Amino acid sequence: LGWDCPRAQILVLFRDWKSIEFSIQTIGRIMRMPEFYHYDENELNRGFVFTNLSDVKIAEDIAKDYITIHEAKRRDEYKEIKINSSYLKRQREKTRLSGEFSKIFLDVAKKDNLKDKINKNPSDLVNTLIIDGRIVNLDKIQDVKSKNHLEVKKTARELQYHFDLFLRSVCTPYAPVRSSEIIRTSLYRFFAKEIVIDDYTEIQKIILGTENNQYFIDSLNNAKEVYDKEVVQKLKEERESEEYVWEVPESVMYNSRAKEVDYKKSVMKPHFTKAESTPEKDFIGFLEKSDNDVVWWYKNGEGEKKYFSVKYRDSKKVPRGFYVDFIVLTKDGKIGLFDTKAGRTAEDSKQKAEALQKYIKEQNEKHNKKLWGGIVVPKNDSFRYNSQEKYQFNEANLGEDWDFLSFS
Repeated sequence: LGWDCPRAQILVLFRDWKSIEFSIQTIGRIMRMPEFYHYDENELNRGFVFTNLSDVKIAEDIAKDYITIHEAKRRDEYKEIKINSSYLKRQREKTRLSGEFSKIFLDVAKKDNLKDKINKNPSDLVNTLIIDGRIVNLDKIQDVKSKNHLEVKKTARELQYHFDLFLRSVCTPYAPVRSSEIIRTSLYRFFAKEIVIDDYTEIQKIILGTENNQYFIDSLNNAKEVYDKEVVQKLKEERESEEYVWEVPESVMYNSRAKEVDYKKSVMKPHFTKAESTPEKDFIGFLEKSDNDVVWWYKNGEGEKKYFSVKYRDSKKVPRGFYVDFIVLTKDGKIGLFDTKAGRTAEDSKQKAEALQKYIKEQNEKHNKKLWGGIVVPKNDSFRYNSQEKYQFNEANLGEDWDFLSFS
């Protein structure tokens, strides 16, 4: 698949192709924003691919992480469980640039008079190649000397590579994963608004040009200082916590890396899995036994509001969310909250384990819930779980604090 449109919104394929493969280069066309920035309405920031072809393939590159093609739906017979969950709103602005940076950069660029400083036709970026170099000894590392050199203009792909490196280099002190995207968007918006250029390759050439590069670095650094003052320093010391009544999500989307597994008691149909640990796989096998009282089980996710979480403080007293691995409903109406661990991870679970037991006790006493559970570890072909208010773990000798787990 190939085309020249820089920011496609709708892609139509008329020709009959023997093999259709979506790679990151292909979906990158769909992912580009028409106005160089993201919108407040999240649905407008998504790209959609509709096809009636059965043989479309997702390339084995990072495209697999971007395209969600699998959907698991909650079983129709599911009845509300109404358990309380906590969601800690992220303060990403402390570690990476947010969308607010773009406006700040545009304001700073205007104050810096960046538009008038830069050369719109900078000298070409080139690769210098040696001509007629002489190698004295093939078996030794040496400098190849030559009086003759050939300068070749960098290709669009090479410009893109160096531009990506530049974006990452100017992110400090913020994490480059998301911040580089914000800076890229800010620069493109600057060119679209102030210089009226929307050709990506031309923009990259101007920014990377030796006559201009330092001007952009200075304005970006200036904007980051303003961002720190106006955004980061105004954040509250602690993350805000949102308390709400949680239910198993009606549906969950998965990318093409997820694999479908036929589990009979999973509340999500079909069940998709990414990369379950050995303790998780073994625990699912335990839940799936036909002779127990498990009605359904749910494999919880993490980091998002749609997943169940218990608030706790880590060893440094920083508030965090504990996303237990499994929520289990049994025939007596009890709801089990279990987190599978093994070895070292079980040793490091003290804060999470004690917060979970405190949560279970409070919910049962104050809200008349029927909750139970705890940290689960495999031991000699059995599963043991800890429901003590004070958590201790000794792999060699679990002791009386660890009960044998049974769903019968």
